[in-house]
Amino acid sequence: MLEAFTNIAAVGLTRIQLAKEAEKAKLLSESEKLHTALLNSVSHEIRTPLASITGAVTGLLEGGVIGQESRDILLRTIKEEAQRMNRFTSNLLDMTRLESGILKPNVDWCDMQDIIGVTIREVRDILQKHSLQIHIPEGLPLVKADFALIEHVVINLLENAVTENQ
Repeated sequence: MLEAFTNIAAVGLTRIQLAKEAEKAKLLSESEKLHTALLNSVSHEIRTPLASITGAVTGLLEGGVIGQESRDILLRTIKEEAQRMNRFTSNLLDMTRLESGILKPNVDWCDMQDIIGVTIREVRDILQKHSLQIHIPEGLPLVKADFALIEHVVINLLENAVTENQ
């Protein structure tokens, strides 16, 4: 009888161990899927501006005689896409620093009107061909946040909205 109880306990322990290993394998699989999705997203976010820059430069170099207006459009495209890639790279590095603990959020009281103003100046070139309405209620209280990180968030939202509407 003692041997039977010992065997049952051993089977129970084995089942618990197998359940833990199955859960670990499931988490590893989900982590791998997330890793792949993130890598695909990063690849897309880098390749898109690079393709635009390459196309514009090729157009300038191999376009023969092109008008000043076409030349200006190509140069603006190069500038905008280089800025976009720079923002993306900056965001990626900041995210990595935040997650690793190297970058600590500098939380302080911020005025949303200031954040919006700085953000609009930062992306004014991107917004040239788009309509943007801003309504900030009077008397809006200050918010406790990291000014630069919230600025990045708003820039990303505006840039994504512009990209989706093109």
